[in-house]
Amino acid sequence: MKTADIVLESFPPDCMDSLGLGYNALVEARPDIILTSISPFGQHGPKAHYRDSELTLWASACLHYVCGDPDRPPTWVS
Repeated sequence: MKTADIVLESFPPDCMDSLGLGYNALVEARPDIILTSISPFGQHGPKAHYRDSELTLWASACLHYVCGDPDRPPTWVS
Protein backbone atom coordinates (compact mmCIF):
# COMPACT_ATOMS: atom_id res chain seq x y z
CA MET A 1 0.00 0.00 0.00
CA LYS A 2 2.85 2.42 0.70
CA THR A 3 4.30 1.89 -2.78
CA ALA A 4 1.07 2.10 -4.77
CA ASP A 5 0.38 5.28 -6.73
CA ILE A 6 -3.18 4.36 -7.69
CA VAL A 7 -5.78 2.04 -6.17
CA LEU A 8 -8.68 0.91 -8.35
CA GLU A 9 -11.51 -0.86 -6.55
CA SER A 10 -14.89 -2.21 -7.59
CA PHE A 11 -16.35 -3.38 -4.30
CA PRO A 12 -19.78 -2.32 -3.01
CA PRO A 13 -19.85 1.03 -1.17
CA ASP A 14 -18.25 1.01 2.30
CA CYS A 15 -16.48 -2.32 1.69
CA MET A 16 -12.99 -0.78 1.55
CA ASP A 17 -13.67 1.10 4.80
CA SER A 18 -14.73 -2.13 6.50
CA LEU A 19 -11.44 -3.71 5.41
CA GLY A 20 -9.45 -0.78 6.80
CA LEU A 21 -8.52 0.28 3.26
CA GLY A 22 -10.82 3.25 2.76
CA TYR A 23 -9.60 6.56 1.39
CA ASN A 24 -8.74 7.98 4.83
CA ALA A 25 -6.58 4.94 5.65
CA LEU A 26 -4.87 5.03 2.26
CA VAL A 27 -4.12 8.75 2.51
CA GLU A 28 -2.66 8.24 5.95
CA ALA A 29 -0.23 5.67 4.51
CA ARG A 30 0.48 7.67 1.35
CA PRO A 31 -0.76 11.29 1.12
CA ASP A 32 -0.57 11.52 -2.69
CA ILE A 33 -2.41 8.27 -3.45
CA ILE A 34 -5.22 8.23 -5.99
CA LEU A 35 -8.28 6.07 -5.23
CA THR A 36 -10.79 5.32 -7.97
CA SER A 37 -14.00 3.51 -7.07
CA ILE A 38 -16.11 1.88 -9.74
CA SER A 39 -19.63 0.87 -8.84
CA PRO A 40 -22.74 0.55 -10.98
CA PHE A 41 -24.88 3.07 -9.08
CA GLY A 42 -22.24 5.27 -7.42
CA GLN A 43 -20.78 5.36 -3.92
CA HIS A 44 -23.45 7.64 -2.43
CA GLY A 45 -27.09 8.32 -3.05
CA PRO A 46 -30.38 6.46 -3.04
CA LYS A 47 -29.25 3.62 -5.34
CA ALA A 48 -25.68 3.20 -4.08
CA HIS A 49 -26.39 -0.15 -2.40
CA TYR A 50 -28.43 -1.61 -5.27
CA ARG A 51 -27.04 -4.90 -6.53
CA ASP A 52 -26.22 -5.04 -10.20
CA SER A 53 -26.27 -7.51 -13.02
CA GLU A 54 -26.08 -7.16 -16.77
CA LEU A 55 -29.87 -7.12 -16.88
CA THR A 56 -30.34 -4.36 -14.28
CA LEU A 57 -27.65 -2.19 -15.86
CA TRP A 58 -29.17 -2.54 -19.33
CA ALA A 59 -32.63 -1.78 -17.96
CA SER A 60 -31.29 1.25 -16.06
CA ALA A 61 -29.69 2.55 -19.24
CA CYS A 62 -33.01 2.07 -21.12
CA LEU A 63 -31.43 -0.39 -23.57
CA HIS A 64 -34.32 -2.80 -23.07
CA TYR A 65 -36.76 -0.13 -24.12
CA VAL A 66 -35.42 -0.35 -27.68
CA CYS A 67 -34.85 -4.14 -27.79
CA GLY A 68 -37.49 -6.67 -28.74
CA ASP A 69 -41.14 -6.48 -29.71
CA PRO A 70 -43.78 -4.48 -27.78
CA ASP A 71 -45.91 -7.57 -27.10
CA ARG A 72 -43.03 -9.71 -25.76
CA PRO A 73 -40.48 -9.52 -22.93
CA PRO A 74 -37.23 -7.58 -23.57
CA THR A 75 -34.51 -9.38 -25.47
CA TRP A 76 -30.75 -9.40 -24.95
CA VAL A 77 -28.70 -6.70 -26.57
CA SER A 78 -26.85 -8.25 -29.47
